[in-house]
Amino acid sequence: MFATPSAAFIEENANFRVQARRMFDGRMMQGRVTRMARSLRRQPIYLRALASADHTERTRYLGVQTVSLDAISGTENRSTEFDARFYPTEDHIEERWVNVAIAFLRGIPLPPVLLIKVGNDYYVRDGHHRISVMRALGFSSLEAEVIVLED
Repeated sequence: MFATPSAAFIEENANFRVQARRMFDGRMMQGRVTRMARSLRRQPIYLRALASADHTERTRYLGVQTVSLDAISGTENRSTEFDARFYPTEDHIEERWVNVAIAFLRGIPLPPVLLIKVGNDYYVRDGHHRISVMRALGFSSLEAEVIVLED
């Protein structure tokens, strides 16, 4: 049997949802402006895509590490849902983004993201929404499980 949530709990969650949706809307608008400016300066607009070849035989697990958000420059599989600065670019990701933001706002611990290290650059395998939300909240680094792609 489940307990009925209190009115205070429901109101608090509604407030977090409103705050998270405002954050998402702001990030979408900031992203449009940033992409336009980057385009005019002929800078990359979207995340770099990691070649789609099977890398499993050439990888080595490095463990959990602290990684600067600025070192993350690419993705293994979502090159159009987030731009090069991890601003969301598509409306269909809003619900997931908002739910991740609510978790951060409530202080709910989330698992580390999974990154692939190639040289000095990092590519996201799992955790795009978490990275985007962390940037919106002003984080400068994160904990990530890292695998290195070797030559």
